[in-house]
Amino acid sequence: LFERLLFRLVDAYVTSGNRNEAYQLLNKYLISDPLNEETVFQLMRLHVEDGRKDIATTLYRTYEAKLEEQLDAVPSANLRALLR
Repeated sequence: LFERLLFRLVDAYVTSGNRNEAYQLLNKYLISDPLNEETVFQLMRLHVEDGRKDIATTLYRTYEAKLEEQLDAVPSANLRALLR
């Protein structure tokens, strides 16, 4: 429930032009749950939309390393597709 509300608030911030608020909210949540792929996806999507693919790539690589190290898993195809 919390995550759905979080992502709805992020969408509302983006829609109203408050992208910085969306970034801040997502970054804070990512600190508390660094393996939350939806949060990583939303952050990467915003960076790609804003022309900062380099930051999105760094986010992806950090997430990929944590996921491998802690869960012996790989990011989803959807997440990888953002970088194409």
